[in-house]
Amino acid sequence: VVLANGRTDIIAFSNEVDSRTYNVDGIFDFTGSLVVYSVLEDETVIYTTDAYVFEGTEDDRRITGTVEDFTKELTDKNYITVTLDSDFPAEELAGEYIYIDRLKAADYNACFKIESAEKLSDGKYSIFIGDVTPIEVLSNRPESGGYTYSIAENQKFYIPLSNVTGDAEKIYFGADEDPDDENTGESETTTGDENIGGDDTKPKDGGVVIWIAVIAAVVIAVGIGAVVIKGKKSNKK
Repeated sequence: VVLANGRTDIIAFSNEVDSRTYNVDGIFDFTGSLVVYSVLEDETVIYTTDAYVFEGTEDDRRITGTVEDFTKELTDKNYITVTLDSDFPAEELAGEYIYIDRLKAADYNACFKIESAEKLSDGKYSIFIGDVTPIEVLSNRPESGGYTYSIAENQKFYIPLSNVTGDAEKIYFGADEDPDDENTGESETTTGDENIGGDDTKPKDGGVVIWIAVIAAVVIAVGIGAVVIKGKKSNKK
């Protein structure tokens, strides 16, 4: 996608997040889900969600682990206790989504938004998922405790992470431009999260993620199984 200001955005998406590596027009190789690769003059910004760009981003696209326990009664305060395969700051998990391997008997995908998380004294993590219950349906089997669940102990899970590499504010919003210059011909970009009453005229950093999320939604909405703009599969393992 070539924009009027000369910036080029290369958008790559795949639903085969574990098994294949793609080469995009000889520019970069990636594995995973979503990459937005933006170039403006000598500046490059790479946005990834559950993806890794070889020689471009750090390979920290997802957190993995195992379910140890979870809330089994109806309540508006639900928790999942997990063990992570590698240590991660608990406070940074808030706002992310946990995807737990689906049980064969389950009718729904086990995906929960993480409201907050805490690292316990035994090294495990307690993940608070709010009023969303792991209970799927009522059950008349006495051994089930009266409920059937969408998850179970010892199930594997992953938490996809989003990362931005490069000067995103400069390439997307033109940080070097004078915000008071009315002759630039550029429309003002807002994120809906301005500092009301303050004197900060620059958009918040969250606008980068919002802008890219719109692109991601468009790509996914068209029902693409695996799309790489001008891309081809790479033989790299």
